[in-house]
Amino acid sequence: MMKARPLNEIREAVDFIRAYSAGEDARWGDASIRSTWVNRRLPVYMACNGPNACRLAGEIANGVMIGGSIAPAWSSGSSS
Repeated sequence: MMKARPLNEIREAVDFIRAYSAGEDARWGDASIRSTWVNRRLPVYMACNGPNACRLAGEIANGVMIGGSIAPAWSSGSSS
């Protein structure tokens, strides 16, 4: 199971994706990078589970996938 990320890290990641995909200076930690091959804003869809994450997704994402978006067999590691 994946460890939950603090919501501020998710917000920073979405801010990075939006800036990078728009061809703007995008910052991640102490690093700054600019895309030279994409320069349009891409839609960001966010999966969430729990009220705080869903609230954040509604605030910053273009679309939201609320818990239960994966088949149970996939999440258990079963390949059959």
